Amino acid sequence: MRESQFGFSYSFADLWQVPILSGLVIAGELVGAAIGYFNLPSPDAFMRVWLGGVLALIPAYPLGLLLQWKLQPERLAANAVMVRRLGLIAALLGSVGLGMWLTGFDF
Repeated sequence: MRESQFGFSYSFADLWQVPILSGLVIAGELVGAAIGYFNLPSPDAFMRVWLGGVLALIPAYPLGLLLQWKLQPERLAANAVMVRRLGLIAALLGSVGLGMWLTGFDF
């Protein structure tokens, strides 16, 4: 992955350099969004889908990281910037979603 002068520039081609991690994160978000849509109590459908998707990041990223490490560990070292960014995004969104869910915040 090429670093830009601004430090935050990537493409989907960079994302798929760690295919197990990326695929599991996306699949986890989609499953979480579906579960959230049908099971969360919010009256707003978008909030149920969004909250379900971001709460699914909490287990999806560590599981994807573990599987990527077990099956293709060389790709983690070669794409450390993308792995770190995915982790930071997962941690940030997961924390916000968890905070919203625990406090009962709803639009």
